[in-house]
Amino acid sequence: MPASIYVHIPFCVRKCRYCDFYSVSYHEELVARYVKCLCGEIEERAQDLQQAEAVRTLYLGGGTPSLLDPAYVATIIDKVGSVFGILPEAEITLEVNPGTVNLKKMASYRHAGINRVSLGVQSFFDDILQWLGRLHSRQDVKTAFDVCLKAGFDNISIDLIYGVPGQDLSRWREGLDNALALNPQHVSAYLLQPEPETPLGHLIATGEVELLSEEEELAQYELAVDVLTGAGYRHYELSNFARPRYECCHNLNYWQGGQYLGIGAGAVSFLKLNRYQNDPNVDAYIQSLSVANQPPRSMLECLNEEGIVRDRIVLGLRLIDGIDVEELKRSYEVDFSLLFGSSVDRLIELGLIKRKGSKLCLSRKGYFLSNEVFREFL
Repeated sequence: MPASIYVHIPFCVRKCRYCDFYSVSYHEELVARYVKCLCGEIEERAQDLQQAEAVRTLYLGGGTPSLLDPAYVATIIDKVGSVFGILPEAEITLEVNPGTVNLKKMASYRHAGINRVSLGVQSFFDDILQWLGRLHSRQDVKTAFDVCLKAGFDNISIDLIYGVPGQDLSRWREGLDNALALNPQHVSAYLLQPEPETPLGHLIATGEVELLSEEEELAQYELAVDVLTGAGYRHYELSNFARPRYECCHNLNYWQGGQYLGIGAGAVSFLKLNRYQNDPNVDAYIQSLSVANQPPRSMLECLNEEGIVRDRIVLGLRLIDGIDVEELKRSYEVDFSLLFGSSVDRLIELGLIKRKGSKLCLSRKGYFLSNEVFREFL
């Protein structure tokens, strides 16, 4: 049974032009009603985790969770604790926009139980931040990081985006150096990949914006791997780097095929072979919780044994350590060689994956071309 919970906080001051996560404008009255309904859903989902151990990871994502008053964050954490129990060593993460915090606020989040901060830096250049639609500045990043340290946080992650038009290889290197100067415990480096329905996706479709070439994107990715690993960060997942013992436990549960509970409008859950999603609509969410005491949900997929194995392979290959084929064979009643043997042989021949004992993992070449690998197993 799962012991990881994700809580979606879908409020933003303004939506970034590349973002396709569900979010709405921040209004205090709406936030108060939403948090009340979150607590109602947590109580309603108690049976889903009836056999579980206490919660070991809790992640408040968004949107912009750091817009919330710390009292709301404390209410959510307290409700999770009273319904499910939270392990003393649990990882409890809050996503933070650098332009939304101050020392008092961060100290209050820390007091509420947050012990890990994911800081949405994205870039260290003001023109790039403006182009992406971010509200914060380069100075806000430094200020927010210092504030987190002063508030007592010793597990801080920063997000960066590469492949941004106007950010060539030298600027990307300068941004990585700026990140290292902060000395965070964790760094995520994501390729800019706007979905078609986003404002940026529309600009690309109409030819008003041209993304970097694949060669330029690859050069920036390779540079991130070399610079961050050279600075002592462990490259443990395609886009994620951590100091020893500071890997994101919540995300590791996803990549290792663990179950998880999603709370809030648009949140996804994976329980007992079923993956389903709450309706991504705050008004519908609040209405359903208020009337029927449960959110509107839709089934995304119900996996059989073969589907579970395919899921485990695709998620597990995101990890640099790869997947243990023998463990998969022991755990699931499928013929791995019959289903995937030819695909594995072809990918090895192409130099995209490699064998390490009983494990399969991506090669260095396969890191950037991982989607080509994953398609073989879907």
